[in-house]
Amino acid sequence: MLLDNPAARLLAILQQGSEHKNEANCRGVWTALLDTGGNNTLLMSRLGKVMNLPAEIIQTLDQEFPHQSGAHAHWSKQVNRGFMEQNLNGRWDTFSKFIDQHTISYLSLSADLLQSKANTSLLNETTLQDTRDKIDGVLKAVLESDFPDEIKNYLVRGLQRIIVAIDEYRISGAAPILDAMEVTLGHAFFDAEYRHTLTNTDIGRTIVDVLASVASSITIAVGLPQLPETFQLLLGSH
Repeated sequence: MLLDNPAARLLAILQQGSEHKNEANCRGVWTALLDTGGNNTLLMSRLGKVMNLPAEIIQTLDQEFPHQSGAHAHWSKQVNRGFMEQNLNGRWDTFSKFIDQHTISYLSLSADLLQSKANTSLLNETTLQDTRDKIDGVLKAVLESDFPDEIKNYLVRGLQRIIVAIDEYRISGAAPILDAMEVTLGHAFFDAEYRHTLTNTDIGRTIVDVLASVASSITIAVGLPQLPETFQLLLGSH
């Protein structure tokens, strides 16, 4: 099953990029598009993930539409040229000049092809912010709890990974969010004390309920039929 639509994600980023002036600073535009503030390390990390999207899209298209191998030829060539020839310290059009209307049109076609294979939609900013606020709330509760250090540290790392995945949703999609949630909860099946904390304390039950609620909204958006098994098993235990 196609989990979500990488072509739609790249298309949205490029369309937002087209709203910036040619003479704008290239690094500044990417900073705005990828919401990295003044953190150049984060910028390069997220830009690298954007640069990987064409390969992800091509792989998915080849799997889902093996007889449409030429559908991505034009846009992928142009987008990759833009990535390779852009000057982050120069003007935005060192990248954007490669993203012409034909590139957008062909990429849009690829997005439509993938959409035909999955009942998915992009999560809107309001939903993402609400999701992030919920996870941030349980993270604060864990930090203020009297949980044993080992359990607290594991939960903090897990919740922080979820927050990072939410922040990068527009680039990487829903899969990393669900994966981070499953890893955070899945540890309960290997650690009895951790499982007891999640199922027999108020904060632990809140964590499971919040993650299950968030996962439910995401699975609906990306077209999955039900919550991941990890959530169902833990929900049935408390």
